[in-house]
Amino acid sequence: MSPFDNETKRQCAWLHWAASISAPTVEAKGLLLLQDWDSKRQTLQCATSYIDQCLSRSSAALLSKDPTMRNLLSVPKWRDAIESRRWLVSNAAWGLRPQKEDSDAPMCGYLGASIHKQAFRTWGQLVVKLCQSTDNFKLVVAGEWAVLPDFTGNELCEYLLGWRKWATRNKGNVALDDLPSLSEKSLASCKGSVYRMRHPMVWRAASKWESDPDTN
Repeated sequence: MSPFDNETKRQCAWLHWAASISAPTVEAKGLLLLQDWDSKRQTLQCATSYIDQCLSRSSAALLSKDPTMRNLLSVPKWRDAIESRRWLVSNAAWGLRPQKEDSDAPMCGYLGASIHKQAFRTWGQLVVKLCQSTDNFKLVVAGEWAVLPDFTGNELCEYLLGWRKWATRNKGNVALDDLPSLSEKSLASCKGSVYRMRHPMVWRAASKWESDPDTN
């Protein structure tokens, strides 16, 4: 992953948008975690403005070219949750994805284990911080990248511990000893629930999570 143009470090356009809009401070009750942003060269401000444009009521032409935004924002309850910041959206891997040699190749697909193990250092800390600031925190992970083969429950702490175990072992492993919030003890104390669903790009008929982020 590379930084947005004019940036010196990798950032998340969704979180930058949430922090920049003018709205009363609201404690986020949940986080929707997508895989990544885009591979198109752009500034962080341009990416943030794009989210604003997609939320505009006159954005039909723009959304027709972006199935992720179209499917996500066409669900009234998801749109309201995002606009009000009751729910935050973030990418697991921050910055821009590596560009492919074929410029017409789709900007999707699995980023690879080495990138996702590094990315856990960032999004894992974000989740730990958010779940400590609200009761009944919910993490919704969207896409096949987020599947842990041995995890079948809904306990947030167990999901995060599973990611820690995977990220620190075998090929491409990362060290987490420098991050106290991602220690086994810290992750074991995280309270909340995690739910898995398809990426908004492929939503067709809405399931309960695809139609309402406040589903219990």
